[in-house]
Amino acid sequence: MYNGDRPLLMGHHNYSDTDQPFIYQARVFGLDTDCVTGKALTGLLLPSFKIVSVPSRANYWAQVWQTYTETKTPSAPARKEVEWSGNDEERLLHLIDETIQL
Repeated sequence: MYNGDRPLLMGHHNYSDTDQPFIYQARVFGLDTDCVTGKALTGLLLPSFKIVSVPSRANYWAQVWQTYTETKTPSAPARKEVEWSGNDEERLLHLIDETIQL
C-alpha cells in the first residue's frame, strides 16, 4: 500500500515467510526473516542499502515454548500484585518527558 518516494524499512513481521527479506520496488524493505524461529537475522546497511543476513543459531521460540509448557501447571499460585507508588508515577512521567524531548 506504500506509494511514497522515500524508502520504508519495517520489521516484526516476516512478509516473505522465508529466511529472505521482502523487498518491493527497491524502496520497501521487510527485514524480519524469523531469526527467533531459526531462519535468519537480517539487516540493511545504509546508505548503500546492502542486505546483510546470517543464519540463526537455533529456533529460540521453540526452546522458550518448550520450557514454558513444561513449567506451566494449572495449580501454579497467582502472582502477587505489585504496589504502584507516587514515586513510581513520578519516575514514569520523568521518563516520558525525556523521551518526548528526544
